[in-house]
Amino acid sequence: TTDIQEASQYGVQEEIDLWVPLINFVYGKPYAVCWSHEYEGNKRSSYNDLLSYDKELWWYQSCMSQGCADTPPDDKCESDYPSYMIDHPAVMNRIMSWMTFFYDIHGELYFSTIYAYEEDNPWTDKYYFGGNGDGTLFYPGTPEIVGGTTHIPIASIRLKMIREGIEDYEYMVILERAGLRQAALTKLKRIITNAYTYSHNPSKLLKIRTRLANLILRHKLNGVQ
Repeated sequence: TTDIQEASQYGVQEEIDLWVPLINFVYGKPYAVCWSHEYEGNKRSSYNDLLSYDKELWWYQSCMSQGCADTPPDDKCESDYPSYMIDHPAVMNRIMSWMTFFYDIHGELYFSTIYAYEEDNPWTDKYYFGGNGDGTLFYPGTPEIVGGTTHIPIASIRLKMIREGIEDYEYMVILERAGLRQAALTKLKRIITNAYTYSHNPSKLLKIRTRLANLILRHKLNGVQ
């Protein structure tokens, strides 16, 4: 989970087969807001030469999307990025997969889906690392809560939004495999400016999703193979 800037300091770029940088470090906020010049702006192209050797580029989002536990309240660096926290609008959950396609990233890491199970009662205690729900996407469906005799996982609304985002991503991949990646990106650019600047209006997101679907139908494309 390092980034190319840090790996370069230690000369280990060639030793890494799977890069998984933080989204904040793939596209960093301006130096006036954040840490240093080396993280400012779009760093996606920095990985291109490395990926030509059959290596992969994934990424992840963390508490740095809303401010970690030790982040000062007025810190603007750790905010606005896609997030899986309870307190954020559903678009911020769903947009992560859109960003993944937008920046030509090929996978996503998420560190846990049941973190609160190990510590407290997930139904009442989910606050970790400065955010509600960080690392917890399921709730325990015990018989005393849901009835019956079987324990079942209860998916959070956030997890359902993540699923919706992945299904949106599949539309984009269909278009890409048909040679229409740029057409898909043109649609996405209507709501995405960069990794921390995008529309939070769900109606606009759904409108773009419909346009992606119509583009697939217009070209009579098949599903993802």
